[in-house]
Amino acid sequence: SRGHMATTRLHKLAYLSQLRAYDSVGQPLNELVFIRYKHGPWSPDLSQVIEDFEAGAEDILVETTPSEHGVDRRFRPAKDKTTVAWTDNGKLILREIWAKLGYVPTQVIVAICKSGYLFKRTALAEVVDFISYAQRRMEALKTLEKSREGQATIVPAWGFEWAVTKEGSGFSAENQDLLGCITQGDTLEELEANMLEASLAY
Repeated sequence: SRGHMATTRLHKLAYLSQLRAYDSVGQPLNELVFIRYKHGPWSPDLSQVIEDFEAGAEDILVETTPSEHGVDRRFRPAKDKTTVAWTDNGKLILREIWAKLGYVPTQVIVAICKSGYLFKRTALAEVVDFISYAQRRMEALKTLEKSREGQATIVPAWGFEWAVTKEGSGFSAENQDLLGCITQGDTLEELEANMLEASLAY
């Protein structure tokens, strides 16, 4: 649907998808650049695409299907070929983002984007530095792997900083940006899934 909240939501979900790609594979999902804006991360490139769509671009079709939440809208190219080629990892990330955030209220998604250290440490109107974020995360995961039981390591995940501790079986984590937000998991993969759930419930 059109409107301010729909546009805001799209920018934030695209930002979280890009962030998740760096968390998962250390590489961007696409070439979108995001800027710190007063209402959260904003992409000028995505904004142009939205403007083209709302102006009635002829190369986009909208398919609507009923769902338990109302009506789902799916956008697809009207032409036989698309200029965007998704990798298998990219498709998995997009499916994960939709499964976890597709029906989360927009104001909650905005709050998640704006609460993390990655967004907060970016100056107003400056580009969000995903590359440095990914490098810090890679170094932190190496440190965590070598850490002893009970020793905490600051690990970037979902745009936040988490104090992750090896436990007897699995891991625990405390969000350094959302005080009192804690979670745990038997594996790092499970832990990071639970990190998002804990942040959304905060």
